[in-house]
Amino acid sequence: MDALETLKKRSGSGNEQAVDKEVTVSFSSEVYEMLEEIARKKCKSVTEVIEDAIGLERWYQKTREEGARVIVEGKNGDKWEIVQD
Repeated sequence: MDALETLKKRSGSGNEQAVDKEVTVSFSSEVYEMLEEIARKKCKSVTEVIEDAIGLERWYQKTREEGARVIVEGKNGDKWEIVQD
């Protein structure tokens, strides 16, 4: 389950009728190539990759607002806390 699906499930917004909005954004060539690479690896569109990133950011913000910590554990057992302003 990707971050956007998790957020929808958690917030209960998965059953609401979505209204599409069109937005124009500009990315540097380097950033757009990164988006395309991620999209290829995940078999998704660039739009879906951006939506996932927004969902993940929203989940992160809500999680931190609730006072929780976000910890990443590496394969070797090392742990890092994700802290973002």
